[in-house]
Amino acid sequence: MPPGTCARRPGSAGATVGTAGPSSSATIGAQPARAAGANDATISAAAQVTVILRIMPRAGPEGTSESLGGHGRAEPWRMAGTACRVALAVMAAALVAWAFWRVGSREFSRLLAQDPRTELVVLHWSGEGGPEEDEIVERSLRDFEAANPGLRVTRINPGDAGSFYTKLQTMMAAGDPPDVFYVGNERIPSFASLGLLEPLDGFVERDARSEEPGALRLGEFWPQVVDAFRFDGTNAGRGTLWGIPKDFTTVGFYWNKDVFRRAGVAPPRPDWTWDDFIETARAIGRATGPDGERYVGAEFVTWPAMVRAYLFTEGCDAVGGGWEDVRLSDPKAMAALERLRAWRHEEENTLTSGRSKLATGSAVFATGKVGMAGPFGRWVVPEYRRIRDFDWDFAPLPRGSERANIILTVSWSISSQSRHKGDAWKLVRWLTNEEGQKAQARLGLAIPSNR
Repeated sequence: MPPGTCARRPGSAGATVGTAGPSSSATIGAQPARAAGANDATISAAAQVTVILRIMPRAGPEGTSESLGGHGRAEPWRMAGTACRVALAVMAAALVAWAFWRVGSREFSRLLAQDPRTELVVLHWSGEGGPEEDEIVERSLRDFEAANPGLRVTRINPGDAGSFYTKLQTMMAAGDPPDVFYVGNERIPSFASLGLLEPLDGFVERDARSEEPGALRLGEFWPQVVDAFRFDGTNAGRGTLWGIPKDFTTVGFYWNKDVFRRAGVAPPRPDWTWDDFIETARAIGRATGPDGERYVGAEFVTWPAMVRAYLFTEGCDAVGGGWEDVRLSDPKAMAALERLRAWRHEEENTLTSGRSKLATGSAVFATGKVGMAGPFGRWVVPEYRRIRDFDWDFAPLPRGSERANIILTVSWSISSQSRHKGDAWKLVRWLTNEEGQKAQARLGLAIPSNR
């Protein structure tokens, strides 16, 4: 869950040092440009004095004025010349002082305009949550600033999850990471092993002893969701805490009521099985829509987490405790994966695949050409609520040899390189409070992680 550019925060160490290449040139070139403004004003004043002096008469070799061709006495002209030179010198000094005052006042105003508050940088994504989720985060951050006058928050949202992780890795590689940022629970082992995250157990323990308003009480969160952000160096789900869950979701299938009705199939039951699922998909794949085109039974995404959820229902797994060590030696896992492969590639119009000529992903459901779509979590709800052409509903993940599901969740975590870890913790507490999670739930995007 593509390369981005490093966004430097104003006032950070990275902003003064700069980077090699064009950005360095811009930084170096800015100082001569400012100096040139002062010199231009000074030179302009001096140039005026020079022009005036050039048109004044000079005393000739014999005490006569050259402008009079040697006629007349020199004394009156010397006195007039001296007075003019004094006056011009005063004017020149005044012009030079005015020029420096203009430049200095601009610099003074610039210094006054600088924000004295401590800056925290937040990186997140909105993805399927769209502008609504973006607005929820923005409003929460502005409320946090109002409650903490000494802090200022700069928010960066690259868009979707893929762009987010590219941006995050770029900022980390440049040595200028955000203070607070999203981390999907599947990435906790690798990020923690690389030393990119600040352990949070100390903050949690201090809050447990504190009577401070807003102190975080970890017992108010679902334990299974909290454990998704623990990693002991070998196994996920235990050991050090590396993030506070912002929310979570399980997965299931979204189904098109109009397609089910046209295909003459019954709605999914709460206890339906994978056999029920595939028979329903086959029946839908034999039906045709109003345009005469055949439907596709279901969009079954084969993202790693979704395949893992499918394997859980068959009582097995293909991934070890660190999310990265793939294990395919279990005969049960191999049999389940072979069955999924056959559904997708050997049966026409049962599941979306290269043979169905339909794009995969959550958006295909909105076309009205598939009967079911998933396994998806609640993150698609804001998008699907905008559908006006048909009615839809949600069904739980089908059961295999056992009933199971997967928890997908994202934390607010703190960079190990943050220079303001205490203030960053205040922000994490604020972003995971009850009000913020209720806003996410109203959007339909996720399930609150606190009970």
